Amino acid sequence: MTLFLVKIIAGVFANSTAICSDAFNNLSDCANCIVTLLGCRIASKPADKAHPYGHGRAEYIASLTISVVILSMGLVLFKSSVEKIFLPEPMNIDPVIIILLAVSVFIKLRMYLFNNILGRRIDSTVLIAAAKDSRSDAISTGAALLSVILSYFLTFPFDGIAGTLVSLFIIKSGSDMISAIVDEILGKAASPEVIEEIKSIVQSDEAAVGVHDIMIHTYGPAKSIGSCHVEFNADESFAFVHEHADNIEQLIKQRLNIDMSIHMDPVEQDQDNNPADFD
Repeated sequence: MTLFLVKIIAGVFANSTAICSDAFNNLSDCANCIVTLLGCRIASKPADKAHPYGHGRAEYIASLTISVVILSMGLVLFKSSVEKIFLPEPMNIDPVIIILLAVSVFIKLRMYLFNNILGRRIDSTVLIAAAKDSRSDAISTGAALLSVILSYFLTFPFDGIAGTLVSLFIIKSGSDMISAIVDEILGKAASPEVIEEIKSIVQSDEAAVGVHDIMIHTYGPAKSIGSCHVEFNADESFAFVHEHADNIEQLIKQRLNIDMSIHMDPVEQDQDNNPADFD
């Protein structure tokens, strides 16, 4: 909120569309922070009867909300900036405005680094989305700062041009984030690397003959549930096969943090262990 108040005053005083738009972008961050906190709070709730797989997908909803806000602000900034190109107005330049914008860029870059590092460390889509938002803010403010400095020396609609370029970046960033989160909500396929790692774990068990029909479902960054069909020789006892299936499930849990359920498929004894069976 402080950044918004400082920037809106500076933007009105300087008669800068880029600074004013950047100020309202910061105002949206206040709402984003509230949404982020609520999303993380809901996601941390344990599973219950109504939600047996936990509440982890609340993070996806919070991230989607942040992404929509970013995209909306980009569209607003684009409209106002294009208008400023065709209808330029003189700007009021003051050293204090330049200093305030420079400090704002520094703060946003620190926020980006903190949220990005922590978000990737704990695999939080909300924090990563917030980090991208801070990066967009830093670029937006940096462009506004550059336009103010150039406008002091040259007569050219730098304010509108800078705002337009930044808005296009913000629009793309918001669109990419929405696309990624929608994929998670709809239930995207597991990555080829995860599938190959599961196959490798199954193959490491001497009793397994093959594996197929691997399915992974995510319920937030910290909760993944999967199933697959593992083939065993039909001549083996049920107790023997069940023990090896349990061992495979435990290995997958340890290495990939996936709660895997294995369907045991019996195969005839004369069927050799063939790597093709793992496709």
